[in-house]
Amino acid sequence: MTSRLQELADNVRDSERNVEQFKQQNNLVGAGKRLINDQQLEELTTQLTLARSVTTEQKGRVDQIERLMKADADPDTIAEAIQSPTVSALRAQFAELVRQEASASALLGDRHPEIAVLRQRRKQHQQLITDELKRTAAAARNDYARAVANENALAANLETLKSKVQLSGGAMVRLRELERVVEANRAIYEVSLVRTKELNEQEGIDTANTRVIAEALPPNRPTMPRRALVLAALVVGLIAGASWVLLRRYRRPAQAFRYE
Repeated sequence: MTSRLQELADNVRDSERNVEQFKQQNNLVGAGKRLINDQQLEELTTQLTLARSVTTEQKGRVDQIERLMKADADPDTIAEAIQSPTVSALRAQFAELVRQEASASALLGDRHPEIAVLRQRRKQHQQLITDELKRTAAAARNDYARAVANENALAANLETLKSKVQLSGGAMVRLRELERVVEANRAIYEVSLVRTKELNEQEGIDTANTRVIAEALPPNRPTMPRRALVLAALVVGLIAGASWVLLRRYRRPAQAFRYE
């Protein structure tokens, strides 16, 4: 059993070594029972789905900004659409300057020097708002371009990885065969190991505390059948036979008398 157990252990070790060598030769590296290529394929698919959603969102944002700017929409509407706090702050300052200009014009007149200063500041804020809108629109276009580039790169990597996975399909068939050989050898080895341990436990049982009560001798006469039973049966048989003969003898004269 020990020799056979060592042979089975060698078979398990050799089959496991064959599996590892085959993986290295065919670049089938994995964690657990999954290959890295399969994990990367799943991750790239998820990343590409997210990248496409980001691209769609950025494209919608650029289209909305360009549509509002071409239509000369209110800067407040554009600021809300592009979610720019800078434009919102500039618009609040611009509204305050307009209010101050109107109040000063009503009190001091249109030709007062302070009115001219307020008008100049209002124009400057107007230009700042326009420049910020252009900068934000350019930033949105850049974000959209980066999203498109990222999506294209992920799509190219996914196609390349798909080609690798398809090429490794034949190698995976052979790998599964080798893994089944490993599982079979391991199962046989484990059964033999358990059996060997059981035999070792049985050999280790202590029999020193046993003692002979009496020596086993052959019987001097047969135990079956018993003589008493045989004699009793013989006597019963003789009595029954004699009784039957007597009955036959006494019944014959009666029958002869009746016939006469």
